[in-house]
Amino acid sequence: MNEGTRFRRIARIGRGLPAILGIAGITVLGILGSGGILKLAHGETQLHGEIETQGRIQHVVLCWLREPGNEAVRRKLIETTEELADLPGVVSVTAGVPLASERPVVDDSFDVGIVFTFRDAEALAAYQVHPRHREAVETVLQPLVEKLLVYDIQPLPRLAPTE
Repeated sequence: MNEGTRFRRIARIGRGLPAILGIAGITVLGILGSGGILKLAHGETQLHGEIETQGRIQHVVLCWLREPGNEAVRRKLIETTEELADLPGVVSVTAGVPLASERPVVDDSFDVGIVFTFRDAEALAAYQVHPRHREAVETVLQPLVEKLLVYDIQPLPRLAPTE
């Protein structure tokens, strides 16, 4: 099994997890025992609370389809997204549908949500011009999506401990 296939399988497992885990750049495969050990997408194991996300960039994409609610179109968009998971600099990809909510602060009107985590800002910039990304935008995203919102999020620099 090549690394891209392994990663896509892991991303599919992680899709049902709460969105906050995807936004934090973590795809959890399991929590083992009471020690809070997390298994990350690329096989690293970290103790809960010690997960390093310094420099990682989250690229959040919300899509409203030209045919709202069309399940086949949703699947096509999600599958195309998962095919980009093996591009250089991509740490993880999570794609899915909104969780319905009655809370007034939650916007669940979009059809597909996508969260990419990139190694750093340079990896995001390289991804934007990568031929496979450009092809996906031109052949899948633009024909299927009516409205698109993108949020790129970077962590704040860690402050040095004070004594």
